[in-house]
Amino acid sequence: MPTLFELCGDFLDLWSYISFMLPENEEEAAKVYSELYEDAVDNLKLQFGEKLEGYLHIAKRLEAEIEAAKKEEARVTAIRKAAENKRKRMLDAVLTAMQDLGIEEAKTTKFKVRVQNSPKAVYVADGVTLPPEYYKEPKTPEIDKKMLLADLKSGIFSEDENVYITQGQHLRVT
Repeated sequence: MPTLFELCGDFLDLWSYISFMLPENEEEAAKVYSELYEDAVDNLKLQFGEKLEGYLHIAKRLEAEIEAAKKEEARVTAIRKAAENKRKRMLDAVLTAMQDLGIEEAKTTKFKVRVQNSPKAVYVADGVTLPPEYYKEPKTPEIDKKMLLADLKSGIFSEDENVYITQGQHLRVT
C-alpha cells in the first residue's frame, strides 16, 4: 500500500493530468472525465481513506501512550521527591545530634562524617529596599547577593536586623 505522501502525490498528479488533458468544451470534458478518470479517482479516494484511518488509529494510540507516560512520570517524580526528603531529614538528624553532642568528626567502618561550615550567605528580609546597584537588573526585584556579601564583608554596606551575613553548617560524608 502506498504511503500517505505518495497518495497525495498521486492525487496531485492526477488532477494536474486531468486539467491538462481535458478539452475546452465542457460537455466533452465531462464525458472524458467520467469515462477515464472516475475509477482512478475513486480508487485513490479509497486508498486515501484507508491510509487516513490507519494514521488516525495510530495517533489515538499514541495519545493514550502519552497520557500513560505523564502519569508514570508523575509517579516516579513523587518517589524521587519522597526519597530526597527522607535523605534530607536523616542527614539533618545526624547534623543536629552531632551539634548537640559537640562532635565535630566521627568515623564508622565505612564512612567518615564531619560538621563543616557552609559558605557565608546574605539574609535580606522581605520588603527591604536596597540601593539600585545591589539589584541584578535595574527594574527587577532579584538582588545580587554576591555583590552585597562582598560589600558587607568589606564594610562598604553595614549590617542591620534586615540585612546581615549568615553561615550555616552541613555534613560532609566521605
